[in-house]
This record gives sequence, C-alpha cells and structure tokens, in this order.
Amino acid sequence: PRIVAHLQLKTLADLRGRWTTSLDAYRWAFDTLWDRLDHRAAACLWPEHLPLRDYLVQHRLPVFWLPGRIDGGRATCRPAEEVKLVESMLARLPANTPLLGYPWAGKDNGLGEGPGVTLFAEYAQYLVGSVGSGNLSVHSGVRDLAFRQKPAPPTPPLAPDKTYVAVIISDGDNLPVLSEGNFPQLWQDPIRGSFPLGWTMSPAAGLLIPGIADWYYATATAQDCLLGAVSGVGYTYPDSYAARYRAGDQAAAFDGFLDQTAAGFQVMDLRQAWIMNATRPETIRRYAEQIPALDAIYPDYGRRVTSYDQATYPIERNVGVFHAANGWEETATREPQIDGVVKQIRDMTPTERPAFLHLFVWNWGFDLSMVRDVLDRLGPEYVAVRPDHMAALYRQHLAARKILPSFPADTVAVEGLPLRVEGRLHNGTDTVTDLRLSVSSGLRGGDVAPARLSLPSGDSRSIVLRGLPTGEPIDLEWTDGGDQALEQIRCQVLPKSELVGLLPEDLGELCFQARYAVVDLPKRIGIDAPDG
Repeated sequence: PRIVAHLQLKTLADLRGRWTTSLDAYRWAFDTLWDRLDHRAAACLWPEHLPLRDYLVQHRLPVFWLPGRIDGGRATCRPAEEVKLVESMLARLPANTPLLGYPWAGKDNGLGEGPGVTLFAEYAQYLVGSVGSGNLSVHSGVRDLAFRQKPAPPTPPLAPDKTYVAVIISDGDNLPVLSEGNFPQLWQDPIRGSFPLGWTMSPAAGLLIPGIADWYYATATAQDCLLGAVSGVGYTYPDSYAARYRAGDQAAAFDGFLDQTAAGFQVMDLRQAWIMNATRPETIRRYAEQIPALDAIYPDYGRRVTSYDQATYPIERNVGVFHAANGWEETATREPQIDGVVKQIRDMTPTERPAFLHLFVWNWGFDLSMVRDVLDRLGPEYVAVRPDHMAALYRQHLAARKILPSFPADTVAVEGLPLRVEGRLHNGTDTVTDLRLSVSSGLRGGDVAPARLSLPSGDSRSIVLRGLPTGEPIDLEWTDGGDQALEQIRCQVLPKSELVGLLPEDLGELCFQARYAVVDLPKRIGIDAPDG
C-alpha cells in the first residue's frame, strides 16, 4: 500500500484478507498459476526485498519464501507445512534449475543460508545470490560482450626452496558483492596490482550483470586473476547435491550441474574453481573429469583440513587441488587477524619444498593492505602467485617428481596391534608408468597392496600398507624401471599402558585418523580456539 500511494498507482486488485495464512496463499498460487509460469528458474525471496522483482515479473518466475525462527513465529505462518510445500515445488522443477534471491533476511529471518543452500542442493537446484540486485531486466539485456581475461604475465620459474601461496578472495558468487559491496571498493584500492590476487566470480554474472562483469575484465591488472566462484555455475554444496534423487539418478544430476559449469566457465574464460562443502574425493575428481578447461581447484570456505598432505594433492589430468590452509576470524581485530593467518599458513607448511598453499581471504573482513601485510610477515620463503600460475608451477613440480606420493607425514600405532596406512601415488608424467612396491622397514611382516601397479599418465591410485609397527619410520619403496624412490612415514607407537580401557579382542588392525591437541581443538570450521 505504501508503494501504491508513493507512486500514485492504480489499484487493480487488493489481496489483503483473502487468505488467513501464508500457506493458503502459496497453495493458491502454485495450484492456480504454476502452468502459466516459466520453470527455467525460480526465486527464494523475502517479501520485503523488492529490487529483484522486475526480473522475476519479466520472466514469470515462481517466487517462494522459507520462514525462519522470527518470521516463522507469526500467527499467519505455518513453517513446517510451508517447507513441505516448497519441497514439492522444488521436486517439480527440472534438475539444475537456478534459484535467485537468498534464503536469509537477517538473523533468524528465513530458513538461513546453510540450511537453504543444502535444501536446494538436495533437490539438484543451485542458488544465484542476487538479493539487492536491482534492474536485472535492464542489466541482463546487455549483449555482445566477449569475456576474455587479459594475457597473464609469464609464470615465474619454479624454485626448489620456496612455498608458493595463491590468495583467493571469497564470495564473488553473490551478485551484489560484485555490483555494490565490497568488491568494487576493494577493486579501486590503489595498492591493487602490486601483488597477485585471485578474485572469485560467478558465471551467472555474465548472464545477469554482464556490463558490470565486463568492468572487472576491462580494468584487471596483470596481478589479477578471475576464477569461478563457489561451487560452479551457482552456489551449492556438492556433498548434498541431488541427495533426494533416486540413487541411480544422482550422478547424472550432478554431472548436469558440472556441464552447466563447464559452459559458464568457457563463456567467462575461467580455468580455476573455488568450491566448498565438497569433501568426498570422488566428488572433487568429478570436477576435473567434467570440466576440460579446469587446471586447478581451490576448495573450502576457510580451513577444513589439518595437514599439508590433506591440503595439496593432484587428481586426474594433473589438476592441482589446494584446500584452504587458513581460516578467518569474524570478530578479530586487525593485528590478531593478520597474526592468526600468518600462524596458520606457517603451521600448514611442510618441511619439504617446493610447497603450494591456498591462502583463503574472507571478503567481508579484510582490506588489501591486510593481505599485503600477511605476505610481508610470511617473509621471502613464501612467494605469492596468481591462481593460474600456481596451477602451472604445480604441474611442473609433478613432472619433475614423476611419481608423487600422498601419505600422512606421521602416523600413530598401538603397541602389539597391526597397523594400516592409507595413501595414494600419482603419476605426474605424460606416459604410463609400471611400478613395483615394497615396505622395507618400520612394519614387521610389512605388506603393500597392490605390490605391482601400472599407473596411467595424470592418474592416481590408492595404496595400503599393513604390518606390525616397530616404532621406526615406515619406508615405502618403489621402482620405475631402473629408478628407485622412497617415501618415509614417521610412526609413533603408543604403549598399551597409556590406554584408559581394554581394547576388544577382535579389534584387528588400526588405521590412524587424526591427532587432536587438548588445548587447540577447532571450535568452528577453519578457526583454532583454546579449549578451557
């Protein structure tokens, strides 16, 4: 009513009082209007959010809302039933339908970002964050723009004694971040261009705000590299994708999402991907298999892994995977924030060089001078590089190593009990390599499976070591024709006397999982906090 009065509009229909609950209104809308709507997209939008609605009306898109604790407490709201109704609508939409808007409108208003994105993913739909994106009916009409990143400078030489760091700035999947805040402010900082940065961007930007996206391409410096934002063509959690589908249809639905991602990456000239909530190795590998142009993957919204062997490794086609080596403390002030990031990066750095690390930057809580200070405090042993240069340097490293082992740097066993150690070998060469493997020390009666292996180019295979630990380092050896190589895994044997209780007699072999320091337990993803 206030908009009608302000704009002096003619009232065609007044729907106030027609329905007693939101649920009744939604049921009427879906039953009456569904066949007249366009189902190639939909929107999850808080009723008070107006700027996006010109585009939704223009394309006759279904619009819904999922209530949270506050707005769901209204007398006219039926939260559980509304969610069920929306679930039935999501099930009717084709797989891989983009959903505009956002499932969050402030604390406890709306279902929330995490639950909402998870729900959408389970129905094989992805979010295009666009709350506050006004005039998309105009912006999306811009045509004939060719998105091509400026030629990158030459890749720096691979130094054997350095740790390479790629800085990845989060949240470029959200269209208002690109158009209003805070990317435009960061982009116009005069120190941009003085050190390498990776800026995330949604492929949807090329469709919905192409003129704004083109501004980034046109004004990028030689130090700026654009990469695909989380987790592909739209914001989703791959671990949950198509979970509500029949088991036989889940893979096809996710492959459809990756096919759309590959097409979007090609249009936007993107060759690296920032993804999140993809924890299964087979899911991450599928990105490399389905997106031919992809040469590197930078997973995670803050640190999720705890060691370098978990953080950095190769997958199919020698695509490098670089998990976030650090988190970002939401409430920390400037100096503690910088010190914390520096500490986390150093803690994740292995003793072996060269090493390769993903420095995650939470876009809402930093400025470019903070990143510059982090890099300065890390010192000359660390070299900041563009995300695409990281990919190229890592491929050089793989080719030089030929066979790259990925095993835990150390493991823990229990006195008198057999141990199983799991890892992988990756062939970084351009030819098939035949290997013979053996355990030379550290495991009494040591066995390796498989003992013989034909490893295709750019491929990895799982390796399992078994035996009774002696307390000495475990040595895995392999021969490639006339060449011989060794991987050593430190092994700590815990005396049975240190165990609080008795172990089951039929326990069998143990496989070390993780080490937790009592005073340094992770309280939140990517953040260490003292445990009182």
